[in-house]
Amino acid sequence: MKNNPHYTPENLLNMLQQLLGLRNDAQLADRLGVEPSQICKIRHRKGVVSGAFLINAHEETGLSIAVLRGLMGDYRESTAASAKHPDEPPLHCLHQLNHPSMLPAFARASTTARAPQQRHA
Repeated sequence: MKNNPHYTPENLLNMLQQLLGLRNDAQLADRLGVEPSQICKIRHRKGVVSGAFLINAHEETGLSIAVLRGLMGDYRESTAASAKHPDEPPLHCLHQLNHPSMLPAFARASTTARAPQQRHA
């Protein structure tokens, strides 16, 4: 993802920990069925987020692959080699996250400003 200015795999890992109620990378690795070293490599951008990793994360969280990819800053329409990264990250790919604290920082400000007020019965 060298040509993607939005790529932040550590955001994906942090959000997965938050969603799953985990305290550290070792617990996340155990929950996703990967080695702790893989989490460390992803967090420090020395390893890639594989398709298998995303599938495991999807199965554990119920979030779509598109949302999981969006959490790490991959906003391409497809994963084909010819797919280009957009200049501005589209927020629609994060629509499944229904709590502002789970959104990346850039999305929080624009979402909370437009969030509809809920009526309490």
